[in-house]
Amino acid sequence: MEYDLYSYDLFDTVITRSTLNPEGIFAVMQSRFGELSELSEIAPELAGDFVYIRKNAEASARKKTSKEEITLNEIYAIIKRNYCLSDAETLCLIKLEEETEIFCSLPLQLRVDEILSRIKAGQRVVFISDMYLSHEVIRKMLDKISSDLSKIPLYLSSEIGYTKASGNLFNYVKTKEKVNFNRWIHYGDNFKSDYKIPNKFGITAKWLKQSEISGFFKYLNKAYYNSTFSLMLGCAQAAIKNSGDLSDNKLYRTGALCAGPVFSPFADWILRQSLKKGISHLYFIARDGFIIKRIADRIIEKFSINIKTSYIYSSRQAWDPKTKEQRELLALYGKQQIKPNVKSGFVDIWGTGGSLKHFCDLCNLDLGKITLFLYGTYFYQDDALGFERVIFAQHLKLNGHVEFLAKAPEGQCIGFKLEKNIVIPVCREQEKIEIEKFGFSQYLSGIGDFVNYWIIFKNRTLGQNNELYRLIDSLISKFLFFASEDELHYFLNFPDYPKSEKNLAVMRPLRIFKYKLKIFVSKIKFIEKSKILSIFRD
Repeated sequence: MEYDLYSYDLFDTVITRSTLNPEGIFAVMQSRFGELSELSEIAPELAGDFVYIRKNAEASARKKTSKEEITLNEIYAIIKRNYCLSDAETLCLIKLEEETEIFCSLPLQLRVDEILSRIKAGQRVVFISDMYLSHEVIRKMLDKISSDLSKIPLYLSSEIGYTKASGNLFNYVKTKEKVNFNRWIHYGDNFKSDYKIPNKFGITAKWLKQSEISGFFKYLNKAYYNSTFSLMLGCAQAAIKNSGDLSDNKLYRTGALCAGPVFSPFADWILRQSLKKGISHLYFIARDGFIIKRIADRIIEKFSINIKTSYIYSSRQAWDPKTKEQRELLALYGKQQIKPNVKSGFVDIWGTGGSLKHFCDLCNLDLGKITLFLYGTYFYQDDALGFERVIFAQHLKLNGHVEFLAKAPEGQCIGFKLEKNIVIPVCREQEKIEIEKFGFSQYLSGIGDFVNYWIIFKNRTLGQNNELYRLIDSLISKFLFFASEDELHYFLNFPDYPKSEKNLAVMRPLRIFKYKLKIFVSKIKFIEKSKILSIFRD
């Protein structure tokens, strides 16, 4: 059916934020206070607790007003009075919030494309939003996405004084646009304001239900309320909202919400350390290095960093040859892959560096020109290795668990062979087939989409006072002790070799982790069944 008017809600329908929720905007603002000379003398309690103060000021402004909607000026009038701000300080805060909202705005591309196609087809489109931001700020957000979007008529509750929630804004638009309710269709994410209310008027309403993220992520964000947590988790949420049919895919969500936030800062840290150390080539050791290399390559491309990267096949079995022929092949592979006499970095997730030492000695590599980058390791340094070893998160008690997120599409490398004078890796083919069947590409898509958003806000997510490490520690603790259905699916079903191992004492770490997860899940089921948790349900 063709309609005379197509109206769209704005936030979480056409535009989303790179923060997990609106309060995240206030956290990003607070992180910038030290950069602004105009705010150098504001009250310390305001500077240190701005997120809660800004949130409560909005609640107070809504209680005070007799209007259906408030404005940003009315919110800051309360903060100004309570914290003795000057006019200049108040104006600076208002401008900072507006700038932050524009900076953190992201398109919901599927909906944007739909609207642009309607405009091209000559259909009449308007935006209707319950929002305290001004017309000018919203226009800048839309113009950031497309100049065509910024030309669409915009009806804002903050300027008109009516809201969708009351229904009065729909009546106002009807009069202004001279349209009958039964010839009008509205799209939005709020079940009441965008679906129930317009339906009462006879407007055809389409509820665009958003894919929810785990409540634990929301808890983490609320518990800390800082820019690092909010932006990292918000970028994961934006990836999911923009993923279309993949938004409910368990592997995609685990990639976007877990692996992306855990590994992206590590890849960035490696590149920054490499530039300081004069390292020109990075070798990412299979298979843990596969995902890290993909992230690092994206950062290198985005910021035109002059560092080369390579993926080098390995495993404990492949790098511990037992025969003379195997040792010769490994040595040839090393000479074939590694540039001699060049400062080089090797990247792994977890370990001591012993396997790399064995590989370097066999290939006659200059240990003095080598740095090993590790995510984490046991809490000691082995000075006998002969090369530098630096660790991203040594102070975190990771116990190797982060390895479970670092997978690759190929089967384990079990050795090497010579083919047309080139040494090539020999990998378990059946394992590769099962990893593909499992849907590993969806997991990688989740990580990649997260990185594409995170990279925009990277410099705002590196954290202060160990915020970044607290986030990583919290995320790893989450999937160890509060694993969602998405994460359980990934950890319990990822193809694991060799399958014949029965004895827990000789199981690889992933199999031990699976065992522990199964025990944990059974305990939770027992607790639920015994109704021990019933006292918390009210």
